[in-house]
Amino acid sequence: MPLDLRTRWAARPRANPWVARVRAVDWRPLLVALFVAVLLGLAGGSLGQWIGWRTAGSLPTDAEAEAIARLALAGPVPPPERRDEFFGYDRNDAYGPGYVRFTMPADPAAASFPWQAKDIRVRLDTAGWAVDRTWAIDGPDEKSDPSRRASSDRAERVEGLIFVADKGDWRVRYLAGPGDEARLEIVRVAPIAVPAGGALGFLVFAGVGWLIGQRAARRFSHLGGFARRCARWLLLGSVLGMLAPLALTLVRLGAGHAQLSSPQIPLWTAFAEPVLMPLAVAAVILLCAAGAVVAGASVPEPAPAEPLEPALEGEPEMNEPLREGN
Repeated sequence: MPLDLRTRWAARPRANPWVARVRAVDWRPLLVALFVAVLLGLAGGSLGQWIGWRTAGSLPTDAEAEAIARLALAGPVPPPERRDEFFGYDRNDAYGPGYVRFTMPADPAAASFPWQAKDIRVRLDTAGWAVDRTWAIDGPDEKSDPSRRASSDRAERVEGLIFVADKGDWRVRYLAGPGDEARLEIVRVAPIAVPAGGALGFLVFAGVGWLIGQRAARRFSHLGGFARRCARWLLLGSVLGMLAPLALTLVRLGAGHAQLSSPQIPLWTAFAEPVLMPLAVAAVILLCAAGAVVAGASVPEPAPAEPLEPALEGEPEMNEPLREGN
């Protein structure tokens, strides 16, 4: 090899030792343990939140709810629609908390609609309610033209949650749409047991899931033949089935915390969707089946080490010359 090539070879950049260590790690057992930990963590967190919600107070009576609505709307209110369970489906198959709801005709695309929402916010704030606005609409602010309060001009259509206001055991939610209507809902405020129970349940169940996943991954590495292939495909099917519910859970939690300082989004909300519920159930069944295959399959025992053959009679031993030299 010419001298310049030898110099270049000696001066070549060496691989980063940390990169080599990362590449040397077998990530498959860690990913399996992480997947099991996340699933069990969600189950434990949901259980903790569900238990915490059982400590919440009851919804207001119709008379109490009508008094709150008249205060907010500054006028007569329509008959209330109520659902007293903690969480469930409404008539539109939408999953959410129990409520006392007042539905009013409105035009969310009118330029005056933000002023109407602001008036409701100000009345509740004056009455001692803690108002938490969302990013659904920005204005109006002090610089806005008050003449637009009764304007018939058109603006960008607003839909969704506009603001919430908390006081005591109740939360008022003001929503625009769907269609040409606005809704004022009174729901329960989550007690401190809800976030505490959710965090505790998630940590405990996730830790147990991590240990179970690691143990199953170590046992899986010793399987062979049909059992190994069967467990691998069952686990892959479980992962694919859980992708959509997990992604929707993360999206809703992220959007909720971006909207409000204290959103009330249960961890199980995505799994209650009618479309995603069969996927989640199938994914859990496939994961349990994979665990049963790994736990029930026989692990081949390692072949016993062959004993060393003794030296033949009359044949000198290996170390005999060394002993004679000594």
